[in-house]
Amino acid sequence: MPRGAKCRFVGFYPPFVSFRPEGSGFQHQETIVVKVEEMEAIRLKDYLKLEQEEGAQRMQISRPTFQRILGEARFKIADALLNGKAIKIEGGDFCLGSGYCWRHGRSLGTADNCSMRSFLDELENKSDKEMNLMTDNIAVCAAGEQADSLIDERFGRCPYVVIWDRAAGFQQAINNSNTDMGHGAGIGTAQIVLSQRTGTVLTNKIGPKAYAVLKQAGVEIYACSGEKTVAEAVQQYMEGALPRLEAANN
Repeated sequence: MPRGAKCRFVGFYPPFVSFRPEGSGFQHQETIVVKVEEMEAIRLKDYLKLEQEEGAQRMQISRPTFQRILGEARFKIADALLNGKAIKIEGGDFCLGSGYCWRHGRSLGTADNCSMRSFLDELENKSDKEMNLMTDNIAVCAAGEQADSLIDERFGRCPYVVIWDRAAGFQQAINNSNTDMGHGAGIGTAQIVLSQRTGTVLTNKIGPKAYAVLKQAGVEIYACSGEKTVAEAVQQYMEGALPRLEAANN
């Protein structure tokens, strides 16, 4: 039996995964599938402007493999744009860390054979500076979808989760669909945070269930008030001015 491909470390899971050209027939439209790790290579090289060697290091692959994945992704996107095809981002061999395996569809135990385990174990021993290179994203609970939007003090029911990349700055705002949930809003919002390979959350109030989910995944949580903007909160976090939450407080 042939050996499966080694998983690639992905630092950002795209929240928008389906794109279709305007003005073309839906029923007869061909769809190009872009793998999650292919989109990650595009993000690292073309969006964050990293050198291929650094991109390969972040994905835990060789430079030739990174170049091949990047080339395949660019060809697929060019094919879709030039020939009026839809794009769907899904599948592949990738690892988001946090103990959850997307290939198996579950959290892995110590007895599971995981090609990324040694690398993930190494992350536990890295310094804060080294970890910042691997988990770029900061999630900020916000009232709006811009960098100058005010912080929303509620974690589970914040209208937006703003994703901030340490290298590139403001990245996107994700509409939080959990705001109207009767129960489980905090856990639902935590799942949004984890899907974006987030290492840090800035909020003011967080319940015990959401706090436990994030802490189990290794996410650090810092307190910030709603009297500052998203950009101001991130700046204060970078300067070490925000207190770390050591327990749930809502």
